[in-house]
Amino acid sequence: MTSGLPDEVRSILDARFEARERAITESRKVIRAAANAIRCLHRSEREGADVLIEESGGRLATINEAISETPELASHGVVLDAAKEYTEACLTRA
Repeated sequence: MTSGLPDEVRSILDARFEARERAITESRKVIRAAANAIRCLHRSEREGADVLIEESGGRLATINEAISETPELASHGVVLDAAKEYTEACLTRA
């Protein structure tokens, strides 16, 4: 289906697809780590929560790096959900 596309267009679409897939994969990991951090905080397990929040923040940075060339993905639902969950974990810790 895409075999008729010029190589330049194909490379742009491939790059966007890869960025989107990376954002989706990493956002799931951000959400999971942040949610587990919140659970740790509810159980007064501060050290475990700190580790998970640090992991979540690092993965969120990875998402931002992955989508830096495709800014339209910054408003993609999974990216926003990951940022929201990370923020909630940070605020719960505070």
